[in-house]
Amino acid sequence: MTAISSKGQGVPISPCVHFGDEIPAIAEYNEKLEGLLSESLNADYIVRFIAKPPLEPEYAFQISEIDSSVFEISTLTLSANLWNTKNVDSIFREKREIKEVLVVEISTLFKILMGSVSAKNAYGVGEGGITYNLFYSLEGTIICGEVSTPSNNSLLNEVIQVCDNLMQYAQGEDVKLNDLCHKVKLIIKQIE
Repeated sequence: MTAISSKGQGVPISPCVHFGDEIPAIAEYNEKLEGLLSESLNADYIVRFIAKPPLEPEYAFQISEIDSSVFEISTLTLSANLWNTKNVDSIFREKREIKEVLVVEISTLFKILMGSVSAKNAYGVGEGGITYNLFYSLEGTIICGEVSTPSNNSLLNEVIQVCDNLMQYAQGEDVKLNDLCHKVKLIIKQIE
C-alpha cells in the first residue's frame, strides 16, 4: 500500500482508486453511485465528501458557490447501501446556506490535504472499514483523495469528524459553526 503524507503531522491521503477496470462488481457499484451523485448534486462544487461504509448507507456532501459570497452545502444520504440493494428507493437530499468564512477554511483544509495526493499506485487502500473520498475542485481540475477509517486519535479522524459535523449541519442539526471553523483552523495549523 502506498500512502502519501501531508506536511507536518503526516496525514495519509491516497489517490482515489476504483478498480472498476479489474472488478466488474466495483465498476457497477461506481456507476450507480456516480449516477446518484450526478442526479442529486451540482456538477460544479468547491469540495465534496463521500462516505462509503461497507454495510450502512452511503452519504455525501458538497459545498458550492451559489452567487458571489453566497455558499450552499448540499447532502445526499441513501436509504440502503448500494452493495446490498438493487434499487435505492429513498434518497434524502438537504441543502442549507453556509457562511463564507467556514467555506474558506474548509476549502483551505481540502486544498492542503489534496496537495499531498500524487498519482502513485495506491493498491491495497480501503481494505475494511469505511472508505472516505475527498474531492477538491480548483479551476476546473478535480483532485480526489481516499482514506480508510482512520485511528481515533489521529488528525485524519478529526477531519472526518469535521465532515460528519458538516453533514449534520446541512441536515438541520444544531452545529456550532464558529466552533467548527475554529477546529478546522487548528487542524490546518497542525498539518501545514
